[in-house]
Parts: sequence; structure tokens; C-alpha cells
Amino acid sequence: MKKGLVVMLEVKAVQRGNSLALALPKEANIKKGDTWLMVKDKSNGGYILVPKIKNPYKDAKPGSMYTPEEWSDISFDEVE
Repeated sequence: MKKGLVVMLEVKAVQRGNSLALALPKEANIKKGDTWLMVKDKSNGGYILVPKIKNPYKDAKPGSMYTPEEWSDISFDEVE
């Protein structure tokens, strides 16, 4: 799929035992075992699939994500 291009793929709900599953086309490039979040759009009743990512902060040590102040030479006392 090209960057910046909106692509619509048709999926089909199929019965798998007592559950429903979405049959996804190969063009979607989704691998077996990928995890997705299904978010309900309250405005129209539709759903949005969002790939679930690993928590980048899970193993972070306290202070390891600290970023120094961008303008360290400015005192907050000088700001109105």
C-alpha cells in the first residue's frame, strides 16, 4: 500500500465455532497472531481497527524518559 493513500478493503464476517471472525484479504498484510483493538465510532455505529502496539514505557526505569528543558536559559520568573 502506498503512503498517504486511503485504501478500503472488503472483509467478511464468518462463523468460527460459537464466535464470529473477520476474514481479511491477503492485501491487508496482517499476520496470524497480530493483535488489534476494535473501537466503536459512536457517531455512526461503525468500528475502527487499530493495531495494538507494545507499551513503550513498560520496562522504563524512573527518570529514563526525562527530557531536559528546551529553553534552560529562561527563568519562569520572567514569564508573565
